[in-house]
Amino acid sequence: MSKQKISSKTVSPQKHIIPEKYLDLFYILSLFLLIIIFLSSAIFGNGFDSSDTLSSLAFKTYLEDAKASGNFPLWIPYIFSGMPSYASLLTTGARIWDVVAQVVFGIASFFGALFGSDVARLAFWYGFYGMGMYLLTKSKINDRFISFLVSFAAVFSTWIILWVMIGHNTKPVVLAFVPFLFLFLEELQEKFSLLVSALLIIAIHLMFEAGHLQLIFYSLLAIGIYLIVEIINRVITKNNLAGILRATGVLVLAIGIAFLMSSDRYFSTLEYTPYSTRGSAPIIKSENQHQTETGGHDYEYATMWSFSPQELITFVVPNYFGFGKLEYKGQLTGNSSVRMHTYWGQKPFEDAAPYAGILVLLLAFFEL
Repeated sequence: MSKQKISSKTVSPQKHIIPEKYLDLFYILSLFLLIIIFLSSAIFGNGFDSSDTLSSLAFKTYLEDAKASGNFPLWIPYIFSGMPSYASLLTTGARIWDVVAQVVFGIASFFGALFGSDVARLAFWYGFYGMGMYLLTKSKINDRFISFLVSFAAVFSTWIILWVMIGHNTKPVVLAFVPFLFLFLEELQEKFSLLVSALLIIAIHLMFEAGHLQLIFYSLLAIGIYLIVEIINRVITKNNLAGILRATGVLVLAIGIAFLMSSDRYFSTLEYTPYSTRGSAPIIKSENQHQTETGGHDYEYATMWSFSPQELITFVVPNYFGFGKLEYKGQLTGNSSVRMHTYWGQKPFEDAAPYAGILVLLLAFFEL
């Protein structure tokens, strides 16, 4: 039998509208663009008029005067007959020696100045957070489109995108670095890298510089829980236990170094704490004052904004306990509208439920 000659045709690679090497940049820039579009009415308008946003404007003249005089703002004379501003985290001062923070936060400020809006500055941090989620997801599944969907869902999760609207402006800054912490820890599990370790220190340091202690604590707590679960899993499966222990050790060292880089601020806060309302007893205790006789706030105040277990149902039904503040136009008010508190859960009030979307929740269950 004669051998048949099998002809082979050269298969040309599939062509994309956007070259593959630019796809990551395309998805990241698309996310930034979507954030700008979503917040466009505030960016190109007058921003948001939340109480926290308006309250922060009260410091504008004070900060401008301090900057004009070249003074490092340590004391503010306009509140409670005077109080520490730097130690109470009301002001941060011009820490020009902190080059990394100056550069990174300078980029965010430039982004805001480019649009002439502080909302745009915060939009940059949302985009930075989305970029981190994109890179973290892509490192695990290597699928660009799914990574984009994950980052989109993370950024536009109700309770997260709401922060800019209610004036919680330091929270997005802290959260922006969380996916990068997980990404660097994943890298360190595979092998030790001096560069990745340095990037981990910088990311934690910039989190500390954002100044929102509560969210910093929650973020590090989440990472700690993740590492404990991973260590237990590696012990049981006997799979790369040395890698997770190495990553944990580097993380502990990185937190220590990052804290020392911001120690001037936090040691000042620690020194001031015994004299603040959260560390000292009142001279005269009023009926509605949530302070103990020995100093600090009582348990009721400390847990006033805690997320109760029964409110987990809002992950599925967002308005189960009401839905924050709604504009209501009724017969008694004529043509005017009234902002009503429809929330009736255990917290004093709520702006919106921590709802990520039923589709996102279902996809998470399918992934399990």
